[in-house]
Amino acid sequence: MSRDGAQATRVEVDANADGVVDVWNYYDLARNLQKRGFSLSQDGRLDAWAYYRDDGQVSRIEVSSSRDGTVDRWEHYEQGKLVRVEEDTNRDGRPDAWHSY
Repeated sequence: MSRDGAQATRVEVDANADGVVDVWNYYDLARNLQKRGFSLSQDGRLDAWAYYRDDGQVSRIEVSSSRDGTVDRWEHYEQGKLVRVEEDTNRDGRPDAWHSY
């Protein structure tokens, strides 16, 4: 928290110390992690997002495999385990392939 009472809602991290931001953490006003953005290639280009439940567990991960910001893969988690994956293989913005685990 800063002196004026404002709270950070986004924190940028250079996880591999190469001078390029490759992780973006987003917090709510109670300082709970809500979402984390990633650069999977660690080149500063945001291409994946993890969403968190109130208990700190990942609920889903969204990936832009073409790295253009358009999500084409959705991974769903329950109790820390991957349970389902949806993919948009024809680039229309909707899942058309499903996998359960």
